Amino acid sequence: MPPSASPAAVRLASPDGGPAQPFEVWVNGAEQPRGLGALAKTLSMDLRANDPAWLQLKLDALATVAEERSFEMPFPPHGEKRMFPGVVAATAAVVRWRCEQLKALPRLGKSAPTPVLDAMFSREEPHTGPSGTLAWAVDVDNPATGESFTLTLKEVTLPGHDGGTVTRPCAVGFSGNYPRALDGLARLLSLGPQDQTLVEALQRVHSGGRFLPPPVARALASRMPDSDLSSRELEVLRLLVSGNSNKDIANLLGITEATVKSHVSGILRALKVSNRTEIVIAVSALKWELPPTASS
Repeated sequence: MPPSASPAAVRLASPDGGPAQPFEVWVNGAEQPRGLGALAKTLSMDLRANDPAWLQLKLDALATVAEERSFEMPFPPHGEKRMFPGVVAATAAVVRWRCEQLKALPRLGKSAPTPVLDAMFSREEPHTGPSGTLAWAVDVDNPATGESFTLTLKEVTLPGHDGGTVTRPCAVGFSGNYPRALDGLARLLSLGPQDQTLVEALQRVHSGGRFLPPPVARALASRMPDSDLSSRELEVLRLLVSGNSNKDIANLLGITEATVKSHVSGILRALKVSNRTEIVIAVSALKWELPPTASS
């Protein structure tokens, strides 16, 4: 990447005995392009949706984001120089390369569920009709940086479930003097599914929370029957989602680490998820109430 930014990195989660899976993107460097951190956080949630086709759609959108200056960058794995139209496209290319290595993108000739894509009312940005379209705009001024720009939400009117109509945001745009990395963020947010409330997603990301599209949340909710878990497994689950390691859980509950691993395997089977990260994300996103442990 250019001197002002260090390379993007993909954090890996490794389920017990399973393959590594990408679940978070972050950018290091004291002088990283402004706005790139917000893009990384949004892309991280797409990694956790467990919908390879949705992730590929996002990366395709980012690959064509052109900025003020193109540049050459050594590209993995052998450092060959590649030209990119900007930092956003370069970041997306690095993430795509790593995801391809980990087989986290759709495989040719193989079909897989796409719950997020299925929820979209349009995979392309809706076009306006003869009567035009609605839009909402707000001016943003940042005295600290001298930036002054306009954020615009393009809106579309859709048939409602009750026979009426509803208005939904369908695209995000920036104009004026703004951090160019926000163009990438706009691409990601413009690919929102039908039932996703864009304002809610922005609020949750801004506050450091997570946003799961409703179809994904419903799918996860159907996998979480607490009646299938024993009281000991619920204790282990509560400690697991609090960030404790298997060793920590064993010490807190006065059991062996091997017993903890056995309980974790039982939890994975009961919840029909493949790794600890999916457990944590599901419990957090769905605000699933867990009973206190006997020792708490």
